[in-house]
Amino acid sequence: MFFRFRHLAATALVIATAGSAAADPPTVTGKEFSFQPSKIEVPAGETTTITFENTGRLSHNLTIPALEAASGTIQAGNTAKITVAPEEPGRYEIRCSVPGHAPAGMTGTLVVTK
Repeated sequence: MFFRFRHLAATALVIATAGSAAADPPTVTGKEFSFQPSKIEVPAGETTTITFENTGRLSHNLTIPALEAASGTIQAGNTAKITVAPEEPGRYEIRCSVPGHAPAGMTGTLVVTK
């Protein structure tokens, strides 16, 4: 009986929090020569930490020039985090600033929503 009650309570907790959970922080993977996803959304006025995973064979980074945010260049197989707190809604370019990578297609968009 105790096991059944505990199981029902845990199930109720999962159901209760499923609709109200905050969105997971975004994760972006980078490889030759793209970001996945190439578009991410974050809310204006909130601090968000973006995880950048380099799944390629070359060194890469994730930069958002308009927000002066950058992961720093990381080696293949490594992960970095950057924190942004954009105040203004809009669209901001994401790119890899390693020479030649953005022109080769390693770009994306950060959409800041109201």
